[in-house]
Amino acid sequence: MFDMSFSEILVIALVALVVIGPEKLPKVARTLGFMLGRVQRYLSDARADLGREMELDELRRMREDFEIRASVFESEMRRKIARPAQEGQFETDLVAHAVSDEDSSQLSLDFSAPVSANQSARESSFHE
Repeated sequence: MFDMSFSEILVIALVALVVIGPEKLPKVARTLGFMLGRVQRYLSDARADLGREMELDELRRMREDFEIRASVFESEMRRKIARPAQEGQFETDLVAHAVSDEDSSQLSLDFSAPVSANQSARESSFHE
């Protein structure tokens, strides 16, 4: 953590022994170790909190982006739904056509082709 060699630690221990004295040195060393542990836990907790905040910030940005895209999609869909109603067309009328298969024919529904109101009325009266 502090990048100290063994000889530097030994010099510090000898100076502490002379200054503090042999009676108080174990208690001071224990207190110093306890404080160093507290500092390391504090730094670890701060690092973890910072990481969580960064993740939350990223999630907030993703949520805002999603909400913007959903709003744009909703407005486009409302515009597409409102436009055919104004023109008198029904964009989602059913158009049935037969699709031949090798063994049998299957009925397929095509929702993409717009059909006029008159044609839709003719088809509904034909099926009755």
